[in-house]
Amino acid sequence: MAICTLTTYIFLQVQRINRDYLTGVYNRQQFEDMVYARVAKWGTAGPFSLVLLDLNDFKFINDTHGHDAGDEALKTIARILIHSVQASDTVARTYDELFKLADKRMYDYKRKLKENREG
Repeated sequence: MAICTLTTYIFLQVQRINRDYLTGVYNRQQFEDMVYARVAKWGTAGPFSLVLLDLNDFKFINDTHGHDAGDEALKTIARILIHSVQASDTVARTYDELFKLADKRMYDYKRKLKENREG
């Protein structure tokens, strides 16, 4: 029983260290570690893409509607991104309103994001 509890505790701590506290997507350090590992793996297997998503004028949401609304907006954006990529892709929040994605297939994110936003 003690080993199971300890294993669960360690797993939760690792998740906490590697994930953004607000959105649940990967944090900057984990994203960079994963991208470096994937560059080493994918580098000889053809092209891959890195997508940077910077939310312009995000400060306006916080200033106009409050920080709780800004937090909800970030959570919503993270959910949309997670549902717009394949399980093998990496989604991270690396700064306040900056998200990054890594993908091996040169996926059409613009189309998929639009579908998820409208659907």
